[in-house]
Amino acid sequence: DAVHFISEKLNDKQLIEFSEFRRSYIFFKLPKWVQSARRALYELQLDVDYIINKENEIVVVDYLNTGVSQINMHWSDGIHQFLQLKHNLRMTPERMCDSFYSNVTLFKKYKYLYGLTGTLGGKSSQKFIKKVYNIDVVIVPKYIDSIFDIYPNQFADNRQLWLEKILIECHTIAITNHRAVLIICQTIRDANDVQSYLSSQHSNIKLYLRSDEHTKPEEVHPGDVIVATNLAGRGTDLKILTSAVDHGGLHVIVTFMPNNARVEQQAFG
Repeated sequence: DAVHFISEKLNDKQLIEFSEFRRSYIFFKLPKWVQSARRALYELQLDVDYIINKENEIVVVDYLNTGVSQINMHWSDGIHQFLQLKHNLRMTPERMCDSFYSNVTLFKKYKYLYGLTGTLGGKSSQKFIKKVYNIDVVIVPKYIDSIFDIYPNQFADNRQLWLEKILIECHTIAITNHRAVLIICQTIRDANDVQSYLSSQHSNIKLYLRSDEHTKPEEVHPGDVIVATNLAGRGTDLKILTSAVDHGGLHVIVTFMPNNARVEQQAFG
């Protein structure tokens, strides 16, 4: 296999030279490096799992949950370095962590825990929090009821039909009814595809895809179309102008099946 093949090459001192004190570490890490190389080459996708910023750096994206670009996060076991090689970027040293606390370990060191969230999740999530952290969960009612209608779900058999359904919905809502539309996509790649497909119909599409680059739309006018990732549903307070409210307010299109109840609730606002 790959590990055995590389091990033989490493043992050939005329082929590859390295300090003897590094030998045990290299052979210990080799199986993980091989797995990381495969993952970087075949599994992790640009504009899905990660992006390349203006400084030509690999930035991890939490697309399944928050859509946030995690600027200070680096993948371990050489994954970050293999991605840099994949895209012909300057390779940085592998970060080595000599001590690590998981979130659970850190929080359990405190005698009292208090948290506040607008999207706690379903019963299973609440049960998990109660069991792991030994805390109570209290649901505080909203000071004002949310006013929105949930329309029947639509499904598409392929990507082309998926894009076409989004186009038709946007035309009906934004152009015909003069309402504002927020389109939430799962990945940056999906959002870019949607934006390109809608560009012939909507000349001024606002993008909110990356927390490290894009600024959130401050005001929403009638007929506005905003294409975003989960970033838009996570604590983003869009200011809907009165003129837009008069036409029916903001119409939200979630273009994917959310990974969990929290992501869905965030999209609903």
